[in-house]
Amino acid sequence: MGVRKGAVMILSYSAAIELLLAEVAQLPLAIERVPLLETGDRLLAKDLAAPCDLPHWDNSAMDGFALRSQDVAAASPDRPVRLPVVGRVMAGEQPPLLANPTGVACAVMTGAPIPAGFDVIVKVEDVVQEENAIAVSTPIPAGQFIRRQGEDLRQGSPLLAKGQRLTPMALMLAAAVGMGELPVWSKLPVGLISTGTEVVPWSQPTLELGQIRNSSQPFLIEQLQRLGCEVRAIAHVPDDPEQFAAIAQQFWSQGVRLLLTTGAVSMGVADFVPAALERLGCQTIFHKVAIRPGKPLLFAIAPEHQGLVLACPGNPVSTTVTAEFFLKPLLMACRNEVRSPLWLPLAESVRKPEGLQCFWRSRLTPEGKVWVDPQQSSAALKSLVESTHWAILPAGQDFLAAGTPVEVRSL
Repeated sequence: MGVRKGAVMILSYSAAIELLLAEVAQLPLAIERVPLLETGDRLLAKDLAAPCDLPHWDNSAMDGFALRSQDVAAASPDRPVRLPVVGRVMAGEQPPLLANPTGVACAVMTGAPIPAGFDVIVKVEDVVQEENAIAVSTPIPAGQFIRRQGEDLRQGSPLLAKGQRLTPMALMLAAAVGMGELPVWSKLPVGLISTGTEVVPWSQPTLELGQIRNSSQPFLIEQLQRLGCEVRAIAHVPDDPEQFAAIAQQFWSQGVRLLLTTGAVSMGVADFVPAALERLGCQTIFHKVAIRPGKPLLFAIAPEHQGLVLACPGNPVSTTVTAEFFLKPLLMACRNEVRSPLWLPLAESVRKPEGLQCFWRSRLTPEGKVWVDPQQSSAALKSLVESTHWAILPAGQDFLAAGTPVEVRSL
């Protein structure tokens, strides 16, 4: 369940996640159908099957001539086969209906349907063109340069998967099969409050002694959007509980269902957020988790506003851990998504604090092992950018030997 520090029980990560996910019903997400051009980068809410074949019909992959492969089976440079050209099909046109395609050719442009009776396309540059005829000097295998109906997708086959991000390529595929709108999850309205008198805007060019730029806020804005949220309200407050409370109330009045805060959540004299939330009527579910980084994390419910509160530590790496290991599982549970774990062996032995589950920055080696960065300060950003994965190191061990399998997650 957790570890005891003095008289205080600090929850394990698994126990904290269980309590967090028990409140998923506070954040009901609806499925809405949205026009295709408005769904970019959103998350698909249902599995979709192809409503038709793709390609819709047999068509030419090249500018060339349709013919029968058996008509040129004996062709050679010394004895080319001459075929009269009896028609032409442009892309978008209906092919001619020929009574007898034997011994003739039909000009066909790229993407145009293949006339009935022909089984091969020969490229323009591979024939000698004569007046109203072509000469073919090599045999052509059946099916060459013909895109067969349904070779990309068959009607009823899987098209796009539930939970998939609707990238430009995904939208291209949906458009190709005629989907004018797509079912996506509604966006969860989130409010973001950063705290700290010492924190200044990230764009401030110079700093006075003791000031730090708000590096967590742009990360969270982008991450929340990628996780399918609507960042409805953003604010920064100094170490002022009254101002914090007023802004939180304002956010809730704007329909915010998840309040995400950074800073002022630990045990210092300026860590006012836990008490401020209590005065606002929030019920703390847990405060402090046996993890590193991110130990002071607080999770609460706001019953009056039918919402939840994640109050994160102020260090920027702690913010990234909160987003990956608490916020993302919460939102995945809202959408009934399941993540498959990935386990890889450690490239080198690792020492860690016993009793704390550690989410440490790491990279994968060419051999498919996970190398844990020795720089794990919760304020160090460069190693965060250079890392590719989180290595999840279990709480019950202070030493893990090289080769030990550990769970990893992509950064």
